[in-house]
Amino acid sequence: MKVKVRRASREDCDFIAKLIFFAESTGAEITSYEKMFESSAEELVPAFAKMLDNPSKGHPLTYKSYMIGEVNGECAGGLSAYVEGEFGGSNHMMTGALMNAFDRKDVQKAFKFLAENKDVQIEKRKGNLQLDCVGTLSKFAGMGVFSSLLSFVENDFKAKGGGTVEIQVWKKNEHAIRVYAKKGYRIFDEKIGVNDPSNGKVLMEKEL
Repeated sequence: MKVKVRRASREDCDFIAKLIFFAESTGAEITSYEKMFESSAEELVPAFAKMLDNPSKGHPLTYKSYMIGEVNGECAGGLSAYVEGEFGGSNHMMTGALMNAFDRKDVQKAFKFLAENKDVQIEKRKGNLQLDCVGTLSKFAGMGVFSSLLSFVENDFKAKGGGTVEIQVWKKNEHAIRVYAKKGYRIFDEKIGVNDPSNGKVLMEKEL
């Protein structure tokens, strides 16, 4: 079954919002949007869908950074891929997007939670292609959706003269680490959680 890869459009915002929370549902997360805003995915998806429909680029909270994988015309998976620093710092732009979608007090509370878990945060390196919110819906598992998406963004970045691709995963997400290792990614950096020494963030990279 052939997978079609295309760039996301604003009509995909609902799907991307659901994808973001699906990608954060591995059970290995120390930080997540649900924990940041103390709300369920079901409660947050509508706000994220509206937020994703914004004109900015270069961060994972805009539909413009997403690629969609389709099977028989149905959205099967997707990922965010952007070059860090190309349009400004991604963290700064993500903050702006969140401020436009949520009450200021809620955003401040969310970032206080992140500050309390700063020990697991790894800085994104300017000029590298950042992969984020990677996911394939369960019903399409094993159909090559992930491989098609990954190959597309890697080849596109390489054609533009890019060199390094990176992805951050949770240390306890051993399945993801193995999958990326098979795709040629290696562990470049790691931050261990103070409250949970068995978990933390792992930065994996691949030189194209």
